[in-house]
Amino acid sequence: NTRADGRISAMTLHDGHVLCFKSNFCHSINNNKNPFRIVDLFCRGARSAEAITELDGRLFFVSDDGLYQYGGASPERVSDALGIRDWEGSMLCSHAGLCYIYVAGECALFTYDPERGEFGKVALPEAIELAALAAGDSGAYFLTTDGSLWSVDGGGFGDFRFESAALTLGFDRPFRLDELSVLAELAEGARLKVGVIGSDGEEVTLGEFVGEGARPRRFIVEACGGSSPIGDSATVVLSGSGETVISSIKLRGVGVRTD
Repeated sequence: NTRADGRISAMTLHDGHVLCFKSNFCHSINNNKNPFRIVDLFCRGARSAEAITELDGRLFFVSDDGLYQYGGASPERVSDALGIRDWEGSMLCSHAGLCYIYVAGECALFTYDPERGEFGKVALPEAIELAALAAGDSGAYFLTTDGSLWSVDGGGFGDFRFESAALTLGFDRPFRLDELSVLAELAEGARLKVGVIGSDGEEVTLGEFVGEGARPRRFIVEACGGSSPIGDSATVVLSGSGETVISSIKLRGVGVRTD
């Protein structure tokens, strides 16, 4: 402890030095062996380790009064344009030249481009709460409190494919898969293909749809019909491209008499 007391709220590595943040101060620990030197850097703190990220050699952190950018001199507050007063629970990550800022009190995810000095906003699904925000080589992601993982890297949406587990529909005798419906929201131009894989491993396409940017709707397809052997099952396949949010899948099957 030098000029500021209090507990350490976060530690990070920046420019070859360990930075120790407190609620209202930041120290740097220099040297890689004893004696270590503690250097006072600036009178700004970080709320938590989750509220710190590095982007293109600059350190971004959330303090009690906003988002700051630090490049080796005095930290600069860059968040005044957002007009946010409560930064509790904020989280940061960075990817592809953008800093991502989740503000819990606003239930909002913002982007900041340090080269242009501009903020943007990422559209979030309704009634979700973020548990974590992180980035890797392939993009930026957030995890919700219900365990869902979402991509938020701001780039284009590519191809996707989902295969369910094998589904028996709960019948203990031969059954016929009559209908399959998917509740989904397709952005304009997004594509969704609905199909099944039978016990023979063959994939059958039941329907293809193109998004019009409307609210979530139910896409209903008729199954290939016919009866399946006892104990047989079907695998549902959802594939396509573009921005697609799938909420639920429903199946309707009918038991088949054998006498």
